[in-house]
Amino acid sequence: IGSSGVAPNGAVESVMLSPNPFAASATLQFGLANAAQVTLVVNNMLGQEMIRTDEGALAAGDHTLTIDGSKLPAGSYEYTLMVGQKSYDGKLTILR
Repeated sequence: IGSSGVAPNGAVESVMLSPNPFAASATLQFGLANAAQVTLVVNNMLGQEMIRTDEGALAAGDHTLTIDGSKLPAGSYEYTLMVGQKSYDGKLTILR
């Protein structure tokens, strides 16, 4: 994602996680320029997959996913939003 917050190829228009850090759940908001298969993966810092949600095919437009961190230990994690053949990475922190 470029400095403007827009993906250069236009596949994802924006990605925003809030709140971050969080205790129980956070919302990942993103916009798709085109319809695409979407999967969200959350890994711990050792690279172990902790959460995977296969959202299936989503239409172009704005979307919201909820990350449920209530069963995860406090700490830092990395998330990957896979949109078609592209991926968008970010970090999140869970507090207790």
